[in-house]
Amino acid sequence: MIAMNGDSRKVQIAKAQTYFAVQTRKQEILQESLRHQERVELRKKSKESYKSYNQTIVKEARVRQGQIGIITSAGDKALFGKKTKQLKKDNQIPDNEPLEDYTHSLNTTARMFGRELTKEKIQQDGVIGLAKTISTHSRNNKQVRKLMVEEGILPEKLPMQQDIKKKTKKLNTSYSQANLITSSE
Repeated sequence: MIAMNGDSRKVQIAKAQTYFAVQTRKQEILQESLRHQERVELRKKSKESYKSYNQTIVKEARVRQGQIGIITSAGDKALFGKKTKQLKKDNQIPDNEPLEDYTHSLNTTARMFGRELTKEKIQQDGVIGLAKTISTHSRNNKQVRKLMVEEGILPEKLPMQQDIKKKTKKLNTSYSQANLITSSE
């Protein structure tokens, strides 16, 4: 407290103030990094879920690989009220980038849960064909949406996040800069 409220014209007090400012910033970066790491781990799980969802649709529902985007987009319409392409356009996400690299963690989880339900229903009910798979996936995502809305959460109102790859790079740079400041003292 003495250092923080002391006269910064004195060398020792100025150094102490700098030290505490840097330590505070490092702690902020660390906390942000931990939250981001949770998002990265969720995204990894989501990629695995999507891969398994694709395999189930192709092998068990007998839908062509090139039609999976149609099914996914129908699910997004049921969950968010908009198809994937429109969601990307509205949020200025490049067409070639995965939507989930930008979605709020709860929406990533919601989409993943919808896919897992669809996989289970395909296996359990023997769903075959594009139309039935679209219907199943849409119905599952409507149910996920219903649950979220009942809890007072509108999926389309959750904020998009910074691109997960850019955020990782930014955090690595911030942490490196904070370490440089400390090591130069």
